[in-house]
Order: sequence, then C-alpha cells, then structure tokens
Amino acid sequence: MNCNRLPNKRFQPTASLAALASRRLKRMPLGGTVIEAENAMASSQSKKLTRRDFIKLMGVAGGGLVLSACAPVSAPTSTPAPSATPLPTATTAPTSTATPTSTPTATPTATPTNTPVPTATPMPNTLRAYADLLGIELGVATAIGPILWGPESERLRPLLLDSANLLVSSWDLNWVKPYDGLRPARDKYDFREMDAFVTFAREHRMRILALHLIAGGSYYIPSWLSNGNFTKSELFSIVRDHITTVVTHYKRRVNTWVVINELFGNPWETGPKLSSFWYDRLGPSLEWVEQAFRWANEADPDAKLILNDFGIEFPEYLLYDRSRDQKIFELVRSLKDRNVPIHGVGFQMHLYGKDFLRPSDLDTKIDALRRNIQKYRDLDVEVLITEFDVRLGGVPGSQEERFELQGKVYKSVFRACLESGVKSFSIFGLVDKNSWLEDPSLQSPHGGPDADPLLFDDNYHPKPSWYAMMEVLKEFYAQRS
Repeated sequence: MNCNRLPNKRFQPTASLAALASRRLKRMPLGGTVIEAENAMASSQSKKLTRRDFIKLMGVAGGGLVLSACAPVSAPTSTPAPSATPLPTATTAPTSTATPTSTPTATPTATPTNTPVPTATPMPNTLRAYADLLGIELGVATAIGPILWGPESERLRPLLLDSANLLVSSWDLNWVKPYDGLRPARDKYDFREMDAFVTFAREHRMRILALHLIAGGSYYIPSWLSNGNFTKSELFSIVRDHITTVVTHYKRRVNTWVVINELFGNPWETGPKLSSFWYDRLGPSLEWVEQAFRWANEADPDAKLILNDFGIEFPEYLLYDRSRDQKIFELVRSLKDRNVPIHGVGFQMHLYGKDFLRPSDLDTKIDALRRNIQKYRDLDVEVLITEFDVRLGGVPGSQEERFELQGKVYKSVFRACLESGVKSFSIFGLVDKNSWLEDPSLQSPHGGPDADPLLFDDNYHPKPSWYAMMEVLKEFYAQRS
C-alpha cells in the first residue's frame, strides 16, 4: 500500500462508515451466526483507524465437425457367364456373335468406419485460461465476504473465477479488522473467515497467496498488542506463536506466505507509535526477521516464503523513500548469505497514472523496472507482483483517454514482468468501485471516486486494462505455440 501524504486523521468507526461496510458485506454468517456489519463496527476495538486504513483492511472484491471416411468397397469378383443366354451386341452387318462378357454380381459392401480426424484445440477466452496454459500465477486480491456473502457476490464470483488462478487474501489474515480479526486476543485465534477463504480457493482449484503473517504498519496492530507494554522477549514469543500457529493450521493448503509486509512502515507517518510497530520495538538488527522466516519454514517446509513491500519497484523513480529499496535489497542479500529460507520478494506496485503521461516516462520507468527485477533475481530469489493497480487521479482528458493511458501502463508493466521472468502477477481487486483507492475521503491524485484503478468499471464491464492484459497473454501463448 503506498499513498503519498495520505491523511493521517484517526477516527472511530461511525454509523456512516458502518453503512459503507454494510453496502460491501451486508450480512456475513460466521460459524452459524449472523454479524451485522454496522453492529460489529460499533463494537469494534477501541483502536482508531484512518479511513484509508479501513478501506485497505476491508479488502477489495473487490471467468468439429468430425468427418467420416468409408472403407474402400471391395472390388467386384467375376462369375462365369451364363452359357444359355448370350448377351446381345449392336450390329451393323452380320458378324459372329460376340463372346459373352462377365456379368458382375453384387457382393457385400464393407461397413463404413469412422476415421478419427484431428480437431482444432479451442482457443482460450479468459485471462485464467491463458494463465493456466502458460504456467503462470495470475492473481486477484479480495476478502472472502464480498465473494460469498456480499450483495453483489453473484456478479463478482464468476468474474473472479474467469480472471484468476491465484487467490490473494487482502483482509482475512489480518490480526485486526474493524471487527473479529484473526487474532482478537493474545491467547485467541479466529480462523473462520480465513478458513472460508482457503476452502473457496481449493474448491475452485486456485492457488493461494496469503497476505500476511506480520505487518509493520500501526493500523495492522490490535489494541491488545499496541497497549500491552510487552517486553522484547514477550514480543518475540508473540511473533513465534503467531507464525507457528497460523502456518501449521494451513499447512500444505496455502502455497505462498507473505511472512513480513511493509517492514519499515510508512514514511509519511510520524509520531511515537508510528513508522513500524515491530521494527521500532524489536530493533534494527533484524534478527527477528530471520527467525520469522525460519519459524514459517519449520511449520511448512513446502510453502514459498516472501518479503513484501512498496516503493522498491523502480530504482531512482517513484520512490517514497530513496533508501527503502536499498534497505530491502541489503536485507534480502544478508538473509540469503545466512541460508535463511526466503524464496521471493513481493513488489506491491501501486502506481499513479500521472507518472506515465509522456511516452518517454513509460519507457524510462519500464527499463528501470526490468533492471530492478533482475537485481533481485541475481540474489536467487523470485520476484512477485502482489498488489498491482494504476490509479487515475490527476490524469487529464476524457474517461476514454484516461482509460487508454491506463491500458498502456498495464500492458507495458505486465509484458516487462513476464519477459523478465516473473511468474506471479496479482491485481489488488477487480471492480473499480470496490477498490481500496475509491475511498471518498481520499483526495486526488491519491484516491477518491476518480481513481478507477482496476480491470472492470463500476458496471462490471472490462476496461482497456483488461484487454491489455489479454493481449499480452495471447502474445506469449502464440510464442509458445
């Protein structure tokens, strides 16, 4: 998540926000009960959240004619001509009677048999079908509520299943939410929503990217933890217990874990509690980061483990903190040198369309992206795109022109990633109006009603961004064929 200079105003969930939640989730049955979003919001933890925090936490919701050939008919066989009745022949003058010719007799005809004729392989017609054929992960981030129980679930579900073979948890793995987080107390875990998420993915043969086990931003921290006055030793114990318990619970069901997300917090936040909860309290030595990956690997040796962050995608460009990319790179190199089981780095890649207004802007930044992907791959780790979107706030022109620019960015980035060896590319939602960036409290260019960052417009129609991704997939499929 990477909004520059986002409002830092904290707030308690209100009735109007509960109404927003109710529009997104309406009624959510959990464990045989029904939780009203508004009531749940009113009884949420005392922790204050920004509107931007809430929107991101809410997740996003918000796919032959067969020819027959007859066997050759057996050749007629000759039979002796009847001697009593010679066949007449045409005469113009008296001549000797012609020798009778053989009279063919009917013989049984062989029964025609169907000869198999090769039929053309049907061409794929969905993003997911092409991704499956190419052997890549194409993901969509969502919460499970809108997909299963939300008021528009019947429209969202088929759209999701046609668009992705990878399901990314945007909400259900968080320690804290406006209500009923995964870990509402130190000694309590609530797996109900994440269990539903995993079950849905497996029923539809989708791989799972779980975002995340540990996150640095203060808005990910429940009040029992932030107000607990725990010692460093106790915090180590809390982290170990969380990673071991959660990864073991989903062992061999979750394919990829974001072990740590946004390690260094958000550079635009200030104050004694902000920056990064874990980094500030467990120290800059980052020993705990190494241990976090080892604990996750012990709990599920088959799972892929990654470090996820923003602002590291384009070296020298689009950086919130110019030291951020270098700090992440040095950390990954250090972990690899010590044989820590880290398998990949996630580029969140929340982009601004206004940064690509000139063709030269796009070319320059795409070259920088290719270099940075290669830089991390040289450390023998994968690069995954985990939260891609392109907001259009501040982009001039008609809606058609703005969408056209967005499509160009989608196409150029997606193509460059695939050409650079990226095998997992995920988008942070499907439908514009459900994006975390469409929070009306956000101001352009950082968000708001004109952000329009995703593949489908508010009426569920595919945008140029969708066609751009389809075009790239077709190109790579044609090359492979």
